[in-house]
Amino acid sequence: MKDDPQIPDPLLTPDDVARLLGVSVNTLNAWRVQRRHLAFVSVGRLVRYRASDVQQFINSRVRKAGKVGTA
Repeated sequence: MKDDPQIPDPLLTPDDVARLLGVSVNTLNAWRVQRRHLAFVSVGRLVRYRASDVQQFINSRVRKAGKVGTA
């Protein structure tokens, strides 16, 4: 197996992600069951979220201020 010099992407717990996003763990669970929004990693029976996926989710929801109804 080849050595990978990259630093691994940290795995966050549902509590960590819920706190970062300002949603409940129940909301994260619902999104996971519905396969919506955030990708997740199963580690045995545990659910974890890659920090890069959480950052990508946040970045994808950034909206610039502008007039309503303009394209």
